[in-house]
Amino acid sequence: MARIFQFDEYANRILTGLTLAETRELEALERETPSLADWDAYTMQPVSEQEKRWAYLSQKHIDAMQRQTEQSAPVAGTSQQQSET
Repeated sequence: MARIFQFDEYANRILTGLTLAETRELEALERETPSLADWDAYTMQPVSEQEKRWAYLSQKHIDAMQRQTEQSAPVAGTSQQQSET
């Protein structure tokens, strides 16, 4: 199972795939930004620099979570082969 976050040696919560500084930046951006009202209505792309940074950091975290999930998933058929032998 993939972890959403981890703790560093100082008990700071760090989102998977991000540094402590990026985690803090994303949290700050989420408090002040993400409303789709500032996104281009036709392309659904962020327009402001803050929206672009929020989208980048969010996607970086999502991608890391997906990689972690894929790495922890069992390979199809391996457990069945082991039980048959």
